[in-house]
Amino acid sequence: MGKLFFYSDQVVESPGNRRLDNILLTNKDLKSIKIGYIPSTDDKEKIFFNTKVKYYRNYGITNIMYFDLYDEFNSVKINELIQCDIIHLSAGDSIKFSEAIKQRNMEIVLNNYYKQGGTIVGVSGGAVHLEYLRNYFRYL
Repeated sequence: MGKLFFYSDQVVESPGNRRLDNILLTNKDLKSIKIGYIPSTDDKEKIFFNTKVKYYRNYGITNIMYFDLYDEFNSVKINELIQCDIIHLSAGDSIKFSEAIKQRNMEIVLNNYYKQGGTIVGVSGGAVHLEYLRNYFRYL
């Protein structure tokens, strides 16, 4: 089994987030780590994505893949996503996020990733959806 990390937010200045980040990143080579970022809503200008890029850059992580579930969805990129060290479920509208994940059949992909030892981070609305997935994982 993998690891699941639930954040209410991700603010570098927060001591609680720093502690959780330290646990998340323990035993990982920060120079070679790859994170797959899944936005909860359309983010064509990548505003929210770029915020997370800056967040992870504080730890020296620069290899972050954007995996869109909406207009730019490309199923070929699923293989690249599941090769990531961490999959990040972004903050935002958890209902819209849930619908997009179901529409793209990503529950099974995320379940397999988790069961094969993958690490998934959920932030705010992403954490809400991650809790749903955690319960869903139990029945698969």
